[in-house]
Amino acid sequence: MRISYGLSKKEITCSCGCGFSGCTLPTLIGWTRLRLFLNIPLKVSGPRCAERNKAVFGSPTSRHMMLDALDITVPKGYTVQSFANICKVFFNRVLIGYKHPVTKKWVNYANHVHCDSKGIEYNKDDFEKLIN
Repeated sequence: MRISYGLSKKEITCSCGCGFSGCTLPTLIGWTRLRLFLNIPLKVSGPRCAERNKAVFGSPTSRHMMLDALDITVPKGYTVQSFANICKVFFNRVLIGYKHPVTKKWVNYANHVHCDSKGIEYNKDDFEKLIN
């Protein structure tokens, strides 16, 4: 089942199999605009339950647990930085790395960018205008 242009229900469901799923409207709008702009297939992972988030060393306040973040694999032909720069047009916050919880050193993502819509609010009419 497609949720939005190029985004399936599987992609916005926790990968551990627990069934936790969903996506906030601001994130869905950012995703839709990015997909329409690039017009290429993108691989994405979204929500994480608390257990899955802990298993992948996610932040205790991760936007993935709030259904407000997507990790998008960098498509062929882009660097992490060049793809992140494009994503910044469509999302409020784009990250290309994280502070490791054990070593406390900064670690760059090898093949994806984290995109979320923290602090953005849309109403349903905004999305209707986008897709119609």
